[in-house]
Amino acid sequence: MVTLALVGLGGCKMVNPGGDGVPGLRNNNNLPVAHPREVHAKVERFKQQLDREFRSAAVEPATKAGIPGPVPCGYDEDRREVRPTESPDVNPYLQPWYVDHSPYMFTSHSWATAKSIAEAVAALQKITDRLKRSGWRIAAFKQDSKGLWELAAEAPGGGYGASARAPIPGPGSEQRVVFTVSSSCFRHPDAHPAGGPASSPG
Repeated sequence: MVTLALVGLGGCKMVNPGGDGVPGLRNNNNLPVAHPREVHAKVERFKQQLDREFRSAAVEPATKAGIPGPVPCGYDEDRREVRPTESPDVNPYLQPWYVDHSPYMFTSHSWATAKSIAEAVAALQKITDRLKRSGWRIAAFKQDSKGLWELAAEAPGGGYGASARAPIPGPGSEQRVVFTVSSSCFRHPDAHPAGGPASSPG
């Protein structure tokens, strides 16, 4: 199950971590562990795949949008700081995958432009078919009462996914397909143990 990739269709689905943390405190012990370098790279790779699919559907993705960024997730009561692993003279913020809290997830928000409502909807339909053929699981593809089409899909192998909506009005007569690529919620391998420094909710 993708923890937060289906944000466009009904919000996030929280994992109940449970585990053996502080008695009476909800904790994130059952969440998987992954280094943010790897998670960032996968979100970026899936985002680039969607960019290619949009171009193949004759709509142009935004060129300066969609850089994956970290987001807190899991239970706030058990959010932890991350132990520094670089030498003191290295600025960790120069790394695009840098995360100073655990647990975390990465998301990438972007859009593609179309010339009309019909073109935006057709592009989303084509992308849905192409993702399915390339191994993505289509969790939902539906139209709401206002005519907005929504897609939710899980990437091959699970743990990552995408959501998209069309048509979304842009500047002037422009129409857009907006989309998000997300990872699941992960614990940082360098997080302080329970009882160590806690990261403030944000």
